Amino acid sequence: MTCSGPPPSSAADRRARAARALPLRGRRLPRDLTPWGRFTVAAFFWNALPFALFAVAQQSVDSGMTAC
Repeated sequence: MTCSGPPPSSAADRRARAARALPLRGRRLPRDLTPWGRFTVAAFFWNALPFALFAVAQQSVDSGMTAC
C-alpha cells in the first residue's frame, strides 16, 4: 500500500512559514497563557480525542467492519 498524499513534513513546513510570516503582517503570536490554554483544549477535542475514540471503537467491532 502506498501513500499518495504529501509527506507530513510538508504540513509542518507550511505551519512554520505561516508563523514566520505573522510579523510581516503586523501580527504576532499571543504572549498571554489564556489563549494557549484554549488552543490546547481545542487541539485535544479536535485532534487527539477523535483518533483515540477510533482506537477504542475498533476494539469492539469486527475487523472486517473496521476496514470499511
